[in-house]
Amino acid sequence: MSSGDYFEFYLPSKDWGNVEATAVQGNTITFADGSEALCGISGLWNASLGYGNRAVAEAINEANLNAATLPIFRRGSAYSREAATRLLDFALPHEYASVFYATSGSSALDAVVKLSRQFHDIAGNPKRRRIISFTGSYHGVTMGAMAVTGSYLFQDVYQVDQRLHIKIPYDDQGALDVVMKRFGSEVAAIIMEPVLGSGTLPVPADIVDAVYAYRESEGFLIVADEVATGFHRTGPKFASHHWTQPDVLVLSKALTNGTCAASALLLGHRVVDALDQAQQVFWHGETQAGSPQSCAAIVATLDEIERQGIATSAARVGGKLEGFVSGLESLSPRVKAFGRGSFRAVQLFDEEGEVIGTDKVFELVGECRRRGAIVQPSPGALQFVPALNYPDAELDMLFGRIQGVVADYLGGKLA
Repeated sequence: MSSGDYFEFYLPSKDWGNVEATAVQGNTITFADGSEALCGISGLWNASLGYGNRAVAEAINEANLNAATLPIFRRGSAYSREAATRLLDFALPHEYASVFYATSGSSALDAVVKLSRQFHDIAGNPKRRRIISFTGSYHGVTMGAMAVTGSYLFQDVYQVDQRLHIKIPYDDQGALDVVMKRFGSEVAAIIMEPVLGSGTLPVPADIVDAVYAYRESEGFLIVADEVATGFHRTGPKFASHHWTQPDVLVLSKALTNGTCAASALLLGHRVVDALDQAQQVFWHGETQAGSPQSCAAIVATLDEIERQGIATSAARVGGKLEGFVSGLESLSPRVKAFGRGSFRAVQLFDEEGEVIGTDKVFELVGECRRRGAIVQPSPGALQFVPALNYPDAELDMLFGRIQGVVADYLGGKLA
């Protein structure tokens, strides 16, 4: 590599080339080769209000000018307090007691692992150290987050310590029963994405109910990982609003409309009361966590969600997306649709009935880009996570381009 090269998460740098983006506005991305494409994935699922929102940008600029690198350590900041107040209010009807800031979804999940163990240590149950999560789940790429992730991310190559973590199928109550019978007294927390991010697979209501029933008898924490599903992505403010209140709600991605490296844990009274009564410090501080810039972006993003009526527009976009993936499914039995709201995918099968492999997925993703549509690769599938304020005319154009690629694949033109 030359000194000007850099690594990208999903592609070796030698394959980068003209795929590099140079500018973006609204929902349109411009690339180094001069081509343009409509974005169907909200950046990396984080720009739910589209790109270039001026209100968020101006709030960040004001924080840069007035607060610069003001940290929250030892003295706090008015920016972090205002953002926390707004987040706690936005989370209603569930009532959380406090906000803990981190800088990414991965770091937030690391904090969850540590916090759950400390919670039980305070209660005199230090053997409660195990974390249960779902196979196929995605929780991040730091060592702690990779340990609880149920998708393969080279955990063996990096020697991620997974000995205290258990993954079970997201839709198998029998597996949950077996694990709880064997390890129930050792479980610190169960982490659930309401809709699994790696495949847009909604967790069945009976599994959620069973987890809550076990919480009553065992006392572990329930963590809702809404890094991907928060802020109306699946319809409601948070997908877990359909649940009894979790002990911890994890937020990132759309939290700042993709403008700042930020995440937040919304902590229930049960967790906060335990720390307060024990007068213990939670050792998970990050220099940039709760920065003035990120907190200003959080407040501005929440303002824009309200000003733009995102609750209503998300329902509109989600309805159109549901109709689109249903239409793709109707093309052939080789297409199967999954998801909820504006968070959906279509799984594709070859002529022998086997789910397509990674190479074919990336080939189809590349073909979508060449035809002017950005989609997300997913295991055997194409994933769609559009901005929640997408204009109908642009959505129709985006969907038409994607449908052309899928139809050509089914017809053998992209074999």
